[in-house]
Formats: sequence, C-alpha cells, structure tokens
Amino acid sequence: MEGFDPFVSGGIASHHIAAEILGILVGLFHHNVIFHHNYIIFLSTLLFKFNN
Repeated sequence: MEGFDPFVSGGIASHHIAAEILGILVGLFHHNVIFHHNYIIFLSTLLFKFNN
C-alpha cells in the first residue's frame, strides 16, 4: 500500500516537523506584514501632520 501510513512513526514525525516549519514561516510572514503596515501608517501620519 502506498501513501501515508499512520502506523509508521517516521511518517508522523516528519509530518509534524513539516507542519511546524510551515507554521513558523507563516508566523514570520504575518509578523512582517503587520509590522510594515503599522510602520507605513505611522509614516503617513507624520507626513500628514508636517504638511498641514
């Protein structure tokens, strides 16, 4: 039988490692997007205040 075998511990462990790595990458991407979004809002607020 081919494919994922839930009774093979190596398959389960490698699946969890892959899921953890993907979760870390998604978390880092989310953190960077939110940080840059807030930074752009901060800069635009400063520009607005100095131009008015």
